[in-house]
Amino acid sequence: MNPVTGGAAASMNSVTDGAAMNVHPIVCLGDSIAASGWPEALEKLMRGRGWQDIHVFNAGVRGNTSTQGLKRLEQDVIARKPGIVFIQFGFNDCNVILNGPRPRTQPARFGDNLKTLVDRIRKQSAAPILIANHSTLVTRVLPDGRSYEQHSQEYSAITAAVAGQTGTPLLDMRRRFPGSGVSLREALAEDGIHLSAAGIDCYARIVADYLVAAS
Repeated sequence: MNPVTGGAAASMNSVTDGAAMNVHPIVCLGDSIAASGWPEALEKLMRGRGWQDIHVFNAGVRGNTSTQGLKRLEQDVIARKPGIVFIQFGFNDCNVILNGPRPRTQPARFGDNLKTLVDRIRKQSAAPILIANHSTLVTRVLPDGRSYEQHSQEYSAITAAVAGQTGTPLLDMRRRFPGSGVSLREALAEDGIHLSAAGIDCYARIVADYLVAAS
């Protein structure tokens, strides 16, 4: 059964059914990584590959955690009646800058938030796809003695675990990004987290290849 038209448990072929992608929009729910522009680049790339009627909406908000994403799910995602929803959080959830010695979102809460997002999206007959965040070049040590990158790795692992527990497709950017021909340093902005122009192009290409291969 095709989850875009009415079922949650489906093969990847039905998750990204080509006809459905031309009828129902794709929404990218996330933080500043989405807000940087890769969803717009994805739409342009997909149209250049012949998917002329595809629409990709950017529901990324800088600084957002998964908890904040949940609060705006109805307005920013469900109201658009999507067929596919990419879910990408973690970089702000794992950060302790605004929350003393603790992460902004505790690991268990982060996993629960992702499960809730997946469940609510499926109840709208849309197909959720989880994105595990890419590696960073941040070596800053946080109050618990671990680096920011180590925290980020933990939250990416939680994302992957939730994907397995819920039977949700996973796009693992730690494994795929930036891809051949571009170094991680070139793909990231000076802060070592956000995407450079080259990184935006890499994201768009990786997601487009993923969608086409699964359609």
